[in-house]
Amino acid sequence: MPLGVILKNENKLDEMTDILHELHKYVAVVRRTETFQPAEGVADEPITCHIDHFSHTLIGGDQLTVARIRGCQNVQRNGESGRDRLEGLVPVIEDWHAKMCYMQVISSMGVMCKS
Repeated sequence: MPLGVILKNENKLDEMTDILHELHKYVAVVRRTETFQPAEGVADEPITCHIDHFSHTLIGGDQLTVARIRGCQNVQRNGESGRDRLEGLVPVIEDWHAKMCYMQVISSMGVMCKS
């Protein structure tokens, strides 16, 4: 699914966080609310807790991008909600460029062996 272009710089922490929050819209979530009765003498009103269960959604990039994603998730780990904490996004290293270089070297070796 084409996600469009997000005109942000992933080299800047706040803009990388904006990118991840934009991509987090595509993470499937199941929300539920639970109400807990406090112990006597602790509080007068019941406590309502919102619980989000996120599906794991892979987000790929090179090693530096994955390190930046993990850094953003670490900075956000004290967020109020699962969306604020960027839960559900799983960074995955996709060394497409490394694989491409490997294939070029292999193919050039094959050409040299045939000559």
